[in-house]
Amino acid sequence: MRLLSLVECTLAFVLKASGREVQDFRCYKVPRLYLFVSVQAPRTTAMETLPDSLVVRILSKVGDGLMLLDVLPLVCRRWQQLCRDPEAWAEVDVVWTGKEEGGSVGSEGSADSAAKLSDVDVMRLLLRAPAVRELCIDWSYEGRQEKVLSALRRGRVVARDTFQVDKKVWMDACHANRVALLDTLWRSRGCVRMASVSLYLEEELDDVDSDSEEEEVVTSAPEPTFTGPLVDSQGHTALQVLASLQRLGCLDLDASSTYPYAGELKAGLPNLRFLLMNEGDLLDGVLPEQLALDLIRGAPRLRMLSFGSDYGRPAEPMLELVGADRDYSHAVTPALLESVSLCSELRFLSGPDELAAVVGGLPLLEVLSIGVHPKTEDDDAAAIVGRVLARCAAAPAPLKTVSVYVLDVFVDAHEDDELLQRQKAECERHVKLFKTAKPEAAVELLWD
Repeated sequence: MRLLSLVECTLAFVLKASGREVQDFRCYKVPRLYLFVSVQAPRTTAMETLPDSLVVRILSKVGDGLMLLDVLPLVCRRWQQLCRDPEAWAEVDVVWTGKEEGGSVGSEGSADSAAKLSDVDVMRLLLRAPAVRELCIDWSYEGRQEKVLSALRRGRVVARDTFQVDKKVWMDACHANRVALLDTLWRSRGCVRMASVSLYLEEELDDVDSDSEEEEVVTSAPEPTFTGPLVDSQGHTALQVLASLQRLGCLDLDASSTYPYAGELKAGLPNLRFLLMNEGDLLDGVLPEQLALDLIRGAPRLRMLSFGSDYGRPAEPMLELVGADRDYSHAVTPALLESVSLCSELRFLSGPDELAAVVGGLPLLEVLSIGVHPKTEDDDAAAIVGRVLARCAAAPAPLKTVSVYVLDVFVDAHEDDELLQRQKAECERHVKLFKTAKPEAAVELLWD
């Protein structure tokens, strides 16, 4: 026993001299053999001493979604768990552009990684990622967006900042995938700051699909017919989902004039700064009036307001333009003009020529874009351009850029080239008068 104790002490001294910590020293007796085992204290790295919140913050600087999905969870079980935290995906963007395979199908984090994402990679991210910073889905002629949307439907991803879906995607997607888009927006209601939403009645979209699709052999049972406004899987209408986005700062809204509105947005969106209404022009051109009024009045700090090009446009029989089959010449009502005039922080305004009447009451307006729609055969474009520029010249606003687009010219003007040239010359004269009154402002005059 004394010999055994001496051996133990000698081995312990040797281990300590070599710089190895000895937490415990045991001797296991084997017949005619003594086996000595050194049990060392486990070593820890600096990363392992950090709290979970700090590790998640470090992971949130990784902009590569595939790295967070496939690589980092393999480091250890702790990282596997932390990579599922939505906060770890704060810098990840998923942008599906609808281009051909091998191109810039999607990007996450930076433009350098755009070519790395295939359709399958985008689908895997939408299926398994807990959150992304930007979620952007474009439209594809081949209809490949349906596969991307099916992954979105099966996943639980949240858009933390941007939810941007092309208007044609809203129109062409099947009903289940449209519901998935609305579900995603509802899950993102507490954080999303920018959204593009299209509101159409389901029967209107069915008509569009049936008109645009080529004849195909139907081998499966037809899908059920849906009518009325779109509703998400929990029973919220699209307007109710929109009203829940209280942190929303930018809204690109497209809706048909027949869409039912029951005051869901009467309380407004107080953080809204940028509002674009019916820029898509896919079905018809104007929002329901009360919906437009509530959006504008409910955003007291609005800085940018853009109306679609159909606002103020007269009906088709008066124009050579094909497709203007409804009369929107009275869409800009006195109530709408009054609501715009109350936007005291407005910097950018775009819309029909009637909006020039409120320019004088917008003290901070810097950019004005006006579309000219002659309403009758007696109205020529030059007279309307002259009225618009005269009001802009008299306005106290610090205008920097004024763009005037002559969108519709009556058939007579096209048939008589000399008359058209006289109108253009008269418009140039009005431009020179405006430049005399406001030499610091740039003027752009375009004929469509």
